[in-house]
Amino acid sequence: MRERSLEIILYVLVVCITLLSCKRSTVMHFYRNVPVEGWEHSDALSFPVDTVKESGLYDINIGVRTTNDYPYQKLWLSVAVEFSNPDTVFTDTVACVFADKNGVRSGNGTDMYQYDFNLGDVNLQKGQTGRFTIHHIMRREIIPGVSNIGVRISK
Repeated sequence: MRERSLEIILYVLVVCITLLSCKRSTVMHFYRNVPVEGWEHSDALSFPVDTVKESGLYDINIGVRTTNDYPYQKLWLSVAVEFSNPDTVFTDTVACVFADKNGVRSGNGTDMYQYDFNLGDVNLQKGQTGRFTIHHIMRREIIPGVSNIGVRISK
């Protein structure tokens, strides 16, 4: 009986270690501040990407931090992705949903809210360098309440 319990514990331990080892590792993750007086449509935020160390599929996430001053349920972003050698260029539109139709926020936080939005996977080659350029595409020229925009790349 005692041997059987030990086998079960070892089995559970091996399964847990296997599951934890499958987690993606973050290659790059940083934020840019947005002007406190508001984010103008013409203010594009640029995120340079250093040389890619290993070829493969990379997961791209866009992070948004807002304050209680953000007046809308959504934020529409244009994300331009450019990598060289070989050239990889595309632009995507991201609908960042912050609240449901009743105005209940879905982000983490109390005075400042943190949201993450998946852009999908990108196949990158060793030696490539690149840049993400992000700006809002809202109808209003200046958007209040957005404090930071970020990019996270995971492998």
